[in-house]
Amino acid sequence: KVAKTGQKQIIFEDPTTALLHLLKKQPDAAKHKDIDGRTPLHWAICIGAPLEVMAALLEVWPHAAKEKDRRGSTPLYAACNKGSSFEIVAALLEVWPEAVKEK
Repeated sequence: KVAKTGQKQIIFEDPTTALLHLLKKQPDAAKHKDIDGRTPLHWAICIGAPLEVMAALLEVWPHAAKEKDRRGSTPLYAACNKGSSFEIVAALLEVWPEAVKEK
């Protein structure tokens, strides 16, 4: 559901649907990094976002699996450290199998 107020649109959806909508409209949003070098993929893993979110982020920017944050951690490292599901770890390894050799 979208409500238009003047020039702005307000999305009244759950966070997953809102993020998927954003990635369809602005796929480059997946490439933004915060001050610590973390990508949206890093953050999605850290907050325990559903596999659907990880898959969408990897679909629009597969290279995100190779991005390291300021501490040198890859999304796979974050997923293992967080105790993410097998499906999330498998999705990351499918995109970049060599990640097992990185921090």
